[in-house]
Amino acid sequence: MVTVRHTIIFVELIISVIAEVDVIKGELVVYSFKDKKAVFGPSIPKSGIKGKLVYLKTNKTCHDYVPNRPTEKENETLIALMETNSDCTFLYMVLAAQRMKFIAVIVHNDFQTGEDLRRMVEPADSKMEDVMISSVLVGYRAGKLLSNYDIEYEAANKYNHWFINICANVQEPIQYKTTSKILFRTAFSITMLCLCPLIIGVCCCIKHYRNKTSVNRYLERARTRRWSLPFQLSNIQALKSCTPQIHAAKFKKGHRYDTCPICLEEFVENEQLWILPCKHEFHISCIKSWLEEIKYSCPMCKGMVITIPD
Repeated sequence: MVTVRHTIIFVELIISVIAEVDVIKGELVVYSFKDKKAVFGPSIPKSGIKGKLVYLKTNKTCHDYVPNRPTEKENETLIALMETNSDCTFLYMVLAAQRMKFIAVIVHNDFQTGEDLRRMVEPADSKMEDVMISSVLVGYRAGKLLSNYDIEYEAANKYNHWFINICANVQEPIQYKTTSKILFRTAFSITMLCLCPLIIGVCCCIKHYRNKTSVNRYLERARTRRWSLPFQLSNIQALKSCTPQIHAAKFKKGHRYDTCPICLEEFVENEQLWILPCKHEFHISCIKSWLEEIKYSCPMCKGMVITIPD
């Protein structure tokens, strides 16, 4: 007849129940080890099981372990660390620690077993119902490292702030986990296939808009230049008709200036000069070459000169 206990064991075998053993200093997790919970015994609470560690070793039989629980630590929560033994079953090891009033048991593999985390399963035994504490299995190297945090080192004040915490992490069945990954990857691939054409289309639209804007700006500048050219020409013609012109005159004593500002030579009596609209006087040869090179401006006041006499 299938009992409730057998049903629970069957469910635990199907679902991968993985716990963690953490070495804690204050609030900081220093080390963390993966382990597997035993099929028998209560489940690990969500808050975890926290306490100091005592490394137990067999004395003579599977029911006799040393050292005994320290009497001065009666009020503290203690976790037992034990090594697998071919002569002792997991069940009897846990029951021995339970009789010594430990709150949980960490069993580690021996050197031959190494890091293989097999399930702590026992044949149908009536004593399985007597187990009232949780137990987990860790690898050989993890067990040896954990043995360094035995409570006996507190006497030397070496690890007085170090605790061991066993926390449970119930994972979903492996098939469900694999299916979730496949669904996520499929959804991600479909999303990317839909987004790629959209992104390419947006980039093409932006490029087309920029090209069109550049062409429109070029045409607008060309149109502005084309319409402004006649206006500029008409302004020049108007200026020519209303601006005073250069006139020639002969130098006589009493003129306003007696020296050419370009060549710095004095004017000679009855010498032909050009008088600009700004009333500055120059040698004809000097000012003519100046105006042709400097583009119609007086060398003295930079006043505009529209026309040059032949």
